[in-house]
Parts: sequence; structure tokens; C-alpha cells
Amino acid sequence: MKSLKYCLIIVSMFSASICVAGAAEPLIEKAEVARLKAAEVGFEWSTTSILIAEAKQAAEDGNNELAEKLANAAIKQAENGLKQAAFSAAHWQDSEPR
Repeated sequence: MKSLKYCLIIVSMFSASICVAGAAEPLIEKAEVARLKAAEVGFEWSTTSILIAEAKQAAEDGNNELAEKLANAAIKQAENGLKQAAFSAAHWQDSEPR
């Protein structure tokens, strides 16, 4: 009976760690989608894909807090790239010689 208790504890600990590691996955996926949108318009920042890769690694290592932080930073960079593209499209004539 005692060994059954220990087995249940170990199994529950293992399954809990799997759930926690997967909690950052939606943010990482959102970051990847945002990165692709920025890349489509030619304004993907050079560090965005690095942040996403680091977020994936942190999630695999079970560091969910770091994974979420990195994914959020990647999302912010991708969104800023999209803002940069919109600004560039609206103000392209400002860079033309007069």
C-alpha cells in the first residue's frame, strides 16, 4: 500500500510538470504568428526569432515563467515591427529627396 502511495505521488508530480511546461505554448505560438506577420511585410526584427527559440527552450526545460517572459517580448517586438511597417508605408515620401 505504501509503494502504491509513492507511485501515485510520483505520477501526479510528473503530470503536473508536463501541464506547467505546456502553459507557455499558446504564447509561443502567438509570438510565432506575429513574427510571421511582421516578416510578410518585411519588418521582422532580427532578435524576434531568437527570443522565440529561447522561449521554446525554457518551456522544454520547465521554466514556464521565463518562457512566458521571452514569448511576450517576442510578441512585443513583432507588434512593433508591424507598427514600423505601417509608419513606413504612411511616411515613405518623407525619405524622398526634394
